[in-house]
Amino acid sequence: MEEASPAAGEEAAKARVQQLQEQQRLQQQMQLRAQEAAAVPPAPPAPPPVPTSPPIPPGWQAAPDADPFGGALGGPFQLQVWDNFRIAFKQYMVQLAGEALQQSNQETDPRKPAMSAAALGGHSSGQVCVSFLTNSCRRGLRCTDRHPPRSQWGRLRRELKRKACAMGEHCCLPQCAYFHPREGEEDQSGQIELPSCPEPATG
Repeated sequence: MEEASPAAGEEAAKARVQQLQEQQRLQQQMQLRAQEAAAVPPAPPAPPPVPTSPPIPPGWQAAPDADPFGGALGGPFQLQVWDNFRIAFKQYMVQLAGEALQQSNQETDPRKPAMSAAALGGHSSGQVCVSFLTNSCRRGLRCTDRHPPRSQWGRLRRELKRKACAMGEHCCLPQCAYFHPREGEEDQSGQIELPSCPEPATG
């Protein structure tokens, strides 16, 4: 028991020395960090964030659902232009859909999609419906004449204007597709103007 006591005292002394050395090392590290922090200048403040859209005047702030770009368009004038564009685009798409429907082989009734001109026996003749070109055909899908698409209306109307109306002065249609001479003018639709004969050379 007497021999173990000096060995235990030496181990305790060594542990104490190691503890003191560890404390000194930590103190030196803390001092070095403090010196480095004092030597480095402070970082400059961060710049303000760059706005992604131009500023909007207070009186021009629109409702959130009125501007799909979150207010980036500007004022009420730009919003009105955007609304007009959307309305015009919808009208254009409706017009295209109508023309595509008219160009189909079997024209369908928009009110009754199951009904078609072929099922009703209409559009069987090869002649063009003159009343349809003037928006006055009341027979619709039951009309035996052909209803051309709107893209052909201009050409067909010009062809009909070259022909004289068979009713002449007795025509009672408000918008006749055929040619009618004006008052005081003779009907020259069937006349051909001949070139004048050259004068004989004298000499």
